[in-house]
Amino acid sequence: MILDGQNCFSAIATGDSPTDVADNECNNMIDQGVNGLSGFRGEGGAYVAPWVIVRVSTPFTTTGGYITAVLQDSADGTTDWTDILNGPTLAGAQVAGYPLLAARIPPTARRYLQVVYRISTAVLAAGSVTAFLTLDKDVIDQALRHTTFVQFSQSGQISEAVANGVLGS
Repeated sequence: MILDGQNCFSAIATGDSPTDVADNECNNMIDQGVNGLSGFRGEGGAYVAPWVIVRVSTPFTTTGGYITAVLQDSADGTTDWTDILNGPTLAGAQVAGYPLLAARIPPTARRYLQVVYRISTAVLAAGSVTAFLTLDKDVIDQALRHTTFVQFSQSGQISEAVANGVLGS
């Protein structure tokens, strides 16, 4: 998997560390450009919507707080942020290994996108979250199968393409 830094909402090296009881913004917003994410156009000109994946990379240690990952869009990138996708609300101590959000971005999304981490009830501590866009089927499958995250490291594993001789030398 190649994690394109231009398609990451979070800081790649550290992720985001939302803690406050509020909407905690991700590290980066993504500008889709005037015509949308042209890199996500499929063969024959069909629109292939990217997936937004939000995963906990380091578990939270707090037991009382709840977290929801929310994708927002805006026309100008500074104001008018509107919720367009919400993940489930999960207890902070129970989110390790589960996707906070894994969904296709609606084709009606406005130009700018950001992820906010909506924390309620109590402050969270010692956790980090990684959020990014992808079209990579293997990344989506891993997010939905609750695999160990660590930026989807495959140490000691071989990809299906290599195992089937597609990319073997």
